Amino acid sequence: MSTTLKLTPMSRPLSNFALCVVFSSSFFGVLLSQTAVSGTVLDETNQPLSFAGIMLLNPADSLLVKGDVSSDNGTFRFEGVPAGDYLIGISMIGYTDFFSAPFQLAKGTPNHQVGTLHMTTNSLQLAEVQVVARKPLFEQRIDRLVVNVAESVTAAGGTALEVLERSPGVIVNRQTENISISGKSGVIIMINNKISRLPLEAILKMLDAMPANNIERIEIITTPPANFDAEGSGGIISIIMKKSLDEGFNGSFNLSAGYGVHEKMGGGLNFNFRKDKINLFGDYSRDYNHTRQQFTNYRALLQNGVLLENDNVSDRFPVLQNQSARLGLDVQLTPKTVLGVLGTWGWRDWQMDAVNTVRQLENQQLVEEIIIDNEEVNNWESWLANINLQHELPGNGRLTFDLDYASYKNNNPTTYVNNFFNPAGQLLSSNQLHAGKETPIDIYVAKADFTKDLTPEIGLEIGVKATYSQFDNNFLVENRVQDTWVTDPTYSANYGLEEQIGAAYSALSWKITPTTGVKAGLRYEYTDTNLGTATDPNIIDRQYGNWFPSVFLTRDFMNERQLQASYSRRINRPAYTQLAPFVIFLDPNTLLSGNIALQPDYTDAFRLGYRFKAWFTSLEYSYTDQAISRFQPRIDPVTNRQINAPLNLDFQRSVSGNVSFPWQVTSWWSMRNNLTGFWRENYLVFDEVAITNSGFTFQANSTQSFLLPWDLKLEVSGFYRSPLVNGLLKTKAFGDANIGLQRSFGEQGGTLRLNLASVFKTDFYTNGNLPEINLNYRGKYGFAERVIRISYSRDFGNSGVKNARRRTTGSEEERGRVDN
Repeated sequence: MSTTLKLTPMSRPLSNFALCVVFSSSFFGVLLSQTAVSGTVLDETNQPLSFAGIMLLNPADSLLVKGDVSSDNGTFRFEGVPAGDYLIGISMIGYTDFFSAPFQLAKGTPNHQVGTLHMTTNSLQLAEVQVVARKPLFEQRIDRLVVNVAESVTAAGGTALEVLERSPGVIVNRQTENISISGKSGVIIMINNKISRLPLEAILKMLDAMPANNIERIEIITTPPANFDAEGSGGIISIIMKKSLDEGFNGSFNLSAGYGVHEKMGGGLNFNFRKDKINLFGDYSRDYNHTRQQFTNYRALLQNGVLLENDNVSDRFPVLQNQSARLGLDVQLTPKTVLGVLGTWGWRDWQMDAVNTVRQLENQQLVEEIIIDNEEVNNWESWLANINLQHELPGNGRLTFDLDYASYKNNNPTTYVNNFFNPAGQLLSSNQLHAGKETPIDIYVAKADFTKDLTPEIGLEIGVKATYSQFDNNFLVENRVQDTWVTDPTYSANYGLEEQIGAAYSALSWKITPTTGVKAGLRYEYTDTNLGTATDPNIIDRQYGNWFPSVFLTRDFMNERQLQASYSRRINRPAYTQLAPFVIFLDPNTLLSGNIALQPDYTDAFRLGYRFKAWFTSLEYSYTDQAISRFQPRIDPVTNRQINAPLNLDFQRSVSGNVSFPWQVTSWWSMRNNLTGFWRENYLVFDEVAITNSGFTFQANSTQSFLLPWDLKLEVSGFYRSPLVNGLLKTKAFGDANIGLQRSFGEQGGTLRLNLASVFKTDFYTNGNLPEINLNYRGKYGFAERVIRISYSRDFGNSGVKNARRRTTGSEEERGRVDN
């Protein structure tokens, strides 16, 4: 969020900090009654087997719960095992794998003996046996759904955006460049626990260039706790990139190549080096994607008894290149103090040639055709520097400081050559237009967090944060008159924005009983925003403060059942580029623009969840005041000009339900299914006309995994989404499927994957028909491309080395407001 470098605005949030601590009396919950499980492993001659791999497994899906190796005398022991059903699996080179009968741990039982377990020699087994803990593709935790991307065969060689489109409850709208969770917009994107402050449209383009091979997991957080910034009324999507899980010098690399309409290729490398008190780590990736897209935009307007129609077909041929690099160093200053520095760099280059054909009709008769040759470059470069100090305190306490500086530079020149033809195809006239946008963005963040267990049952969290953000948006539109470029003052201007945000939070967690816990928090944020030009310095001049409470309650029951309830309040501030005026022409009378009048929106969200073993279900309700809806069309009845710009609804209400469940069909066929349904109501007064746009949407995600001979794994995944309401518009049903095949060659041989993405090549259709506001619109956005890819990944180095420290920076939320 943004900081306050001024003393006056900062004094207000800091003066409220004491109240934040007092009112956030909270509870966390949730520790099950725990049992120690122990036993002994012997061979056929009743001699102890040492160093056997012992696995505590869930009998429902054979997923690993805990792992250990047997001692010199063959014994093993698992501490702190919750009540529930389990079985023991044992694996050792030269022996047949052993699985015990399932057993049940009841609450209140301190110890459970599985007795003596015998292994049988496998004289035919010559190859090395690997004991691998397998994660499920989807994991439901107390406050988030985790998508383990690294476990997905179909994700290999694809992009982060494609993975998000197939994630349960997530809706990616490429037309409006928006992401929502369970029907709620205002989603914040975090990468490695840092909020990206790019505008959302820029983030979507970045994710569309980010190789999925570099992603470890995606966390979908619907009701974030108080230690997260209050930004993001729709929730948070946190993308965790892969890191080496070993210590010493080690790493991994991946390569991919594919073909759809045109060629694709990519690769990445990461490393980790640890020696004594020093840990050096880094990574680099590059991706190339040559593709083809087709957009259509149709509108009709009745003007003085004449039906005016504008039909635009845009054939686009973009080439997207993306590079990213990261380098970090952690130094163990003392046994309890770690100093870390981190630098990241990103570069995204979008170059596109397009041919737009515009047919203008009156009473269904062609009166003019415009053919537009369009060349666009959209280049983003970003830098981040972070200094992090972490100190462990007595009593399980921790103090963390972060200082961040983030810099973004966007250069977006576009040229248009407009050729006007009469109905007979004769050239009438031509003109040229140039639009250029340069936007440097700078963000400074200071952050401190403190955590401590006050008693064995009560934990305290306190934190403060200050952010200062600024950008300049220099937008220039020029028309070529004879041989001279003439500035168009209607669209050209240089805008500057400064924003300061001060924040303080406190949270308490309380384990009321061994099975009941509560966590409650309160966050206060004060915002000071100014947007203006040299001639009008106070176009926007806002100062406002808000409280953001959150409460989480958990209750555990017998037989691995758990009930969860939560409430949180969030804010969704407009992205920087949504406020700054800009223009992108689809044709001379159809354009995209910003909205300087855009206000932040506020969401109150309630969630009730229930878990039974590996089955999860939830029910959510949210109310968003002044909900931001991206790129809604407004048609001028006099000029027949269509302007697509973000706007504030009066409110948005949403009710959603979700069910997630695995199914082990056979020993070689398993599936994971996720079903989401939500009802959404949008209400706004548009040009003095009250409009309600509501409807029910259903989304299903399913992943089928098959274990085949010769160590092959086949994965088939697909999703379907029924029609959806979006501001003034509605989108048609949408879905697709992906197929992947994987072959692992062992620890030294790497992994080879072959997959087919977007089997059905489904395009995205949207429409709006509201005669009371002169809206008769439909559009198609053809992003889908059937692509076949092959990818290879391999680890290298010393597999006995400890992994690099996982940590966040202080500017996660701020960077989520920058679109590139």
